[in-house]
Amino acid sequence: SRKGRNSVDRSDIEEANDKVMMGAERRSILLTDEDKMLSAYHEAGHAVGAKSVPEAQKIGKATIIPRGRAMGLVSFLPDERRSMTETRLKAHLATALGGCCAERIIFSERSTGAQSDYKQVASLARSMVCDWGMNQELGPIALSNRDEEVFLGKGFAQAGNLSEETTQIVDREIRRLVQEAEASATEILSNRIGDLHTIAKALLKYEVLDDTALDTLLDRGVLEIDGNKKNGKNLSNSNSLDETGK
Repeated sequence: SRKGRNSVDRSDIEEANDKVMMGAERRSILLTDEDKMLSAYHEAGHAVGAKSVPEAQKIGKATIIPRGRAMGLVSFLPDERRSMTETRLKAHLATALGGCCAERIIFSERSTGAQSDYKQVASLARSMVCDWGMNQELGPIALSNRDEEVFLGKGFAQAGNLSEETTQIVDREIRRLVQEAEASATEILSNRIGDLHTIAKALLKYEVLDDTALDTLLDRGVLEIDGNKKNGKNLSNSNSLDETGK
């Protein structure tokens, strides 16, 4: 109805799905060239990291269009597995830190755009250490109370559930996982700096890239776009350009 058409097509379904999964587009937000450049390399870092680690989730779309509260994002397809291995979880950590590592490699400093990534990484690392026994010092035991909000073991100390020594071990183990993931992401991006530039430039041009487009970029270095364009930008699975975002 909004678009003056009599039927729903695939682009409408994809737009609705993206709105639910990633939030509504906020094209009214004015971004500076610096903001766009930071966002493009940040999301490119996530994308290159995910494409470099076999255990990482498959990418849905990468975009630098503001959506919801984010200035850009890489969405991942749902993982149907009911259990996750330690290797796969570590891949998630490295992928999540790919954005901030890309910023540091390209611009020699971090931005505030990685805040949600840090929260995700801290939460996942805490669960690995305290819930799933994926640590070196504490062993295969569950320590956390799922009703409590815990960050780096502080909640345990406040609740009196753990000794100060154990809380310090929790801190060390979480920090170790995060630092290892950061080192892994940095090594991947440093070795694939050309791919990082390629994807960032494509994001600046098209604003949205799906998984197929990313594979084409990494394989050929360029996108072969046909004449079927919509709204001037955004590359979709059908090789046409449609509306989507981060």
